[in-house]
Amino acid sequence: MPLVQSEADLLPLAREVAARAGGSDPELVQHVRGTREELTTLRGSIVHSDEPSYMIAMRGTFVRRRPFPPGGERDQTRADMESISVKVLVVEIKTGRVTDSGSGGEYPDLAKVGSVVTDYQRAPKE
Repeated sequence: MPLVQSEADLLPLAREVAARAGGSDPELVQHVRGTREELTTLRGSIVHSDEPSYMIAMRGTFVRRRPFPPGGERDQTRADMESISVKVLVVEIKTGRVTDSGSGGEYPDLAKVGSVVTDYQRAPKE
């Protein structure tokens, strides 16, 4: 993945990640700036770091490999891939590297951390 050198690089990064996950045209891409700890807390994780970072949140239709529980037999009745509606990335501002990522069904409440920037919003289909 390319390094993020400025805030303008966030949308191209989001589109690249979305395309890799089968969602070449996400419905919504937003970001917010905060510390890595503040941002990861939005997704239920805690990373003790005060590094300034961006969280990019994307809503759309994406595909990921279905997680399997550790140990035991693999359930052959479940598909290997599953559809998800949200992807997130955390990018450390100083290095421009993605430090954290996640996916699931719940869109994070970015406004809890700061001012939300809408990078892209797909026009409603007619």
